[in-house]
Amino acid sequence: MKKGTLILLFLLNACSISNAQQQDCMLIEDTFYLITLDVRAYERYPLVMMGLTKNDLFKNLKKENITTLLKSFYQNAYYFPHLPHSMEDLILTCLGDSVGYTYLKMHEVQIARLTSYIVTKGLKKQFELDSGETVYYSNLTITGSFWRVDKNHPGIKTTSSEIDIKYLQEVQDCYIPFEVNVIKRRKTPIWRKDGN
Repeated sequence: MKKGTLILLFLLNACSISNAQQQDCMLIEDTFYLITLDVRAYERYPLVMMGLTKNDLFKNLKKENITTLLKSFYQNAYYFPHLPHSMEDLILTCLGDSVGYTYLKMHEVQIARLTSYIVTKGLKKQFELDSGETVYYSNLTITGSFWRVDKNHPGIKTTSSEIDIKYLQEVQDCYIPFEVNVIKRRKTPIWRKDGN
């Protein structure tokens, strides 16, 4: 009887973990602006934070200091991790080790290409915060499938060039690319229409 009970408990536990994992890694398809904020200051390491949003946020950013900038950014944007470093743990968590390693191997070139596009192809605008830091704002349009996960998901890892999102109350959800189909550079930057 004890042996049967233990097996039943084990199976129920395995099923609940499997269901929880599927819920934690919700796959969606959509088009977003991918915005990068690269903050530079004298004698400090660069701070690079990225996010996905449905609207260009340039005009809505508060430019007093780094804290107000990030708060105003993530009030309207989903956290997007640095690639490829922050992606591996999430893929292994969402797909499992065997399928996850296969996915990483098969998509190695695509992930490298996406990383390169993010760094080189976005429209850039430079501005200064009232506190003296220089910010490079970059904007791309990206279409594809993304995992939507909670910021406390065990697969989410931040890099040393980011602020840990656990300390950013405005960040609730994170979007991680699964299959990216289209990356477009914006033809008409929103900030050039009015001269800013």
